[in-house]
Formats: sequence, C-alpha cells, structure tokens
Amino acid sequence: MKCDFSRSTFQPNAGYSRVLMQQGRVQLDADWNEQVAIGVHQLRALARDLIGEHGGPKDNVGFEIGPGTSPNSLKSGDFAISPGHYYVQGVLCENPTQTTFLTQADLRSKELPIGSYIAYLDVWEREITPVQDATIREVALGGPDTAARARVVWQVRAVEAKDVDLTKRADVLTFFKNWLDAKLTRVRLRARAQKTSPANLDPCQVAPESRYRGLENQLYRVEIQSLNPPTFRWSRDNGSVIFPIVSLVSGDGKTVVRLEHLGRDQHSGLAPGDWVEVADDGSALDPAEKSALLSVLSVDRLERTATLQGVVSGGIGQETSRHPLLRRWDHSTLSKPSSLSNNLGLSVGTPNDWIDLEDGIQIQFESASAGYHVGDYWLIPARTATGNVEWPRSGATEIFQAPHGVTHHYAPLATLQIVNGGALGGLGELRNAFGPLAQPL
Repeated sequence: MKCDFSRSTFQPNAGYSRVLMQQGRVQLDADWNEQVAIGVHQLRALARDLIGEHGGPKDNVGFEIGPGTSPNSLKSGDFAISPGHYYVQGVLCENPTQTTFLTQADLRSKELPIGSYIAYLDVWEREITPVQDATIREVALGGPDTAARARVVWQVRAVEAKDVDLTKRADVLTFFKNWLDAKLTRVRLRARAQKTSPANLDPCQVAPESRYRGLENQLYRVEIQSLNPPTFRWSRDNGSVIFPIVSLVSGDGKTVVRLEHLGRDQHSGLAPGDWVEVADDGSALDPAEKSALLSVLSVDRLERTATLQGVVSGGIGQETSRHPLLRRWDHSTLSKPSSLSNNLGLSVGTPNDWIDLEDGIQIQFESASAGYHVGDYWLIPARTATGNVEWPRSGATEIFQAPHGVTHHYAPLATLQIVNGGALGGLGELRNAFGPLAQPL
C-alpha cells in the first residue's frame, strides 16, 4: 500500500487477537491498522478453512466462463463472465453483473488468439486514496485527506495450456499448479543500516555512532520496477508523495505535466533532478502497462507545471477518467547520475552486493536472475532514536525476507479453446461450489 504510514506492524504468525488501547497514550496509525489487519486475517482464514482454496455458494456462485446470455455480441477471442460471488483463499470476489474478458472493469485485455487456455482469477488488494475516489475526502476539512482505503481487485486472466488434454480435469489442474508454483517464486531481500566513518559524515547529520543518519523517521519502500534486467526504485515515504495530473503533453523527447499542486512543503515537493513515475489506474492494475521513470528537468511553480526528460508510452497518464498522477521516487539524478539502467530503475546488482540507498541504509537481494516480479515491494522503517532500521535478525545477521506485497491469490475457473474465426469452445468447469451450512430442522 503506497500510503503515508509510519510503519506496518501486523505479523500473521504473532498470534495477536486484538489491539488494546490504553488511556493517556499517543495514538499511532500502525496500531489501528494492525487491529483491522488482525480482523481481516481471522475472517479470511476462517473462510479458507471452511471453503478450501476456492469456491462459491451454490445459489450465487459467480465467474462462470462461457458464451453468456448474449453470445452473438461476443467479439472474436472473448468470453462472458457471469455475476455472483467466489472466494479465493478466503478473499471474497464480487461480480455484480455479467461482463466479458475484454470488458472487465479492472483489466484491459486483448483478444485471445487461437489456442487452448485455462481461465483463472487473479485477486489482490489495491490502495485507494482521494485521487482515485474523491468521495473519500471530507470537503469540510478544506482539502486535506484523511484515511485511505483498500479495495479487492479481481481480474480474469488466461494462461495458454499447450499439450494438455482439456478433457482431463486432473491433468489440467496439475498443469495449472506447476505453472502457478513457478509464478509464485519470489526473490528475497534484506536491509541494514551501516556505520560510516566520521570523515564521510556531513556535519549537519547526527552523530557517527548512529548507523542510520537521517534526521527524520522514515518508511523506506523498495519496489521492483522492471525486468530484463531486473531493476528497482525506492522511496523514503513509502511512495506516498504524489501529484495529481491535470494535463500531460509528450513530444520531442520531453513531457510537460500540469499538476493540481506541487506538494505541501519542500520535503513533499518536486525539484530538478528528481525521478518520477507517470502512473494511472491502468499502470496500477496491470504491470504490463508500467512506464519508465522520467527525470525532472524544471519546475514552474506559478504555472504548476513540471518538464520531464523523456516521453510517456502507451497513453499512460493521458486519460483523466483513469486518475493520472505523478509519483516521486527518491533516487536523484544529481546524486547518482549514472545509477539508472535505461530509465528503468536501479540495478539489483549481483548476489552479496550491498546497495546503498541513503543515510547509511543498505539493501541486498538474494538472487540476481530469478524470482523478480514488477510491483513486489519491501518496507524498511528507519528510526532516529535507535539510529537503525527495523528488520528481522538472527543474532547480528539480517534475515532475507520475501516481498511484503503485493499478495496475489489465484484460482482456476475453466478450460476453453479459441478456434478458427475466434469462436469459443472446449469449455470445462474448474470451479468448486458449496451449499449453506444451515438446513431445515
């Protein structure tokens, strides 16, 4: 979640059942968010234990794949998705009305070519702020936003099933499991704060005994930006510094964006040398639409415009209905002009390389070749009181951690074939259904 948090404290294996507020104490966002996370975790664990990995209620099971109620209206390479409910690893997915593969709300799909496929659900949570939903903001406050929201996103996707007999359910499920196991492989990361000798210390920074030398508490976010080669980007504010876009014009190797505002202060503003990402609903919902990072050339505060080096591809940021925004990332071209790889992010390096971020913060990836997925991220709280980062350790050694998010849940729905002319065939049911627990006396 790219929101303005102090830190994220929920640990599923800690066994906490409640957060207990005490009188006369300071209130922190992390405590309230942990209470909600505990409740959601317990509810979804219960649903998963009762239902299994995936399933829907017999009287309202959704996500049937087929020709739908209007088969003649389907385009080539398309199929219908029925309304209803379906649970994937305890997460409720709700489809209020019939839609299709090509017209589903949260994914811009392309027509499927001729071939055999397994349709499946990809389910995850996305953060929603007033930029994406203006009704969240309380206008009586005169502009500031308050809490954000988490929204369940479901996307029906299709994986090609070559050399699989679609009539044999066991073979299909084995193929899907093997494909999913490979997809779920994730690279791990660890972080630390490293001491720096007094000779390299800025006199305006804290004492050299402190390994983290920043002047403020921060929540660093390290996020995979692109693949081939794998690169990453980082933010000291969990990627929460954003600027809604009013208009965007690209051309002649540059992009000019007009923004709603330029930040509350210098710490949350834009300056030449900053790296920014042009994003919108499309790039947030589909990693395939990720754009490159662009550097800020100049900022006009009177006109509220920023001129960026580079152009935006794929139409990202140009549709106001898709809530375009500029997101600041905190590696600067002024401090590290040669550290970016073709504007795609910072190199992950090779195994055993400790990579410097800033103020003594260092990270290390466990692997340099496999398990990278665009959007995977890790959160690193840095605290001035200890001069250190909060990171799991075994003795004095930092432990490699799987990504903190984004957590995806998957479930197979059906087999299908696209035959000559784009027609739909080869349908086979892969969903599960359950009846109500209560029965007549």
